[in-house]
Amino acid sequence: MYDAAFDPIPIKDKEELLQLAKTTKPVHDETDIGIIYLDCEDMQKIFAPYMQKHFGKELKFQRAWVHWMKKGGSRPRHHHSHWTYLYYLDIPKGDSGTLIFDDGEFQPTEGTHLMFPKNTKHSITPNNTDTTRWAFAAEAVPI
Repeated sequence: MYDAAFDPIPIKDKEELLQLAKTTKPVHDETDIGIIYLDCEDMQKIFAPYMQKHFGKELKFQRAWVHWMKKGGSRPRHHHSHWTYLYYLDIPKGDSGTLIFDDGEFQPTEGTHLMFPKNTKHSITPNNTDTTRWAFAAEAVPI
């Protein structure tokens, strides 16, 4: 149902993305989770080569964001309308949450790219660490 590849983005890109996320006003900000929407074209430049290299797909981002989960943060079961692309940006050691699918689960590790088809139902279990978990996500359509 999903494909994953470990291939860290250059440290400069990672640091810039984390800095942008940490200094941009979130559109969704709760006690333990939040979302910051980012410019799709800028994010496309960073992540398109990875989508092509690891998944053989040429996709255009329709929406791009960084989401964080502090201790206790989780996401209920949901799906997206387009292909979902994830990059695990900064994942704390320990039980920082598991991505659950109907047919399995994925334990995120920092530097992993993940992609799955539209309408794939998924949820994220709570981050049980004291450190914030950061991930980049996007919805994309074929070019």
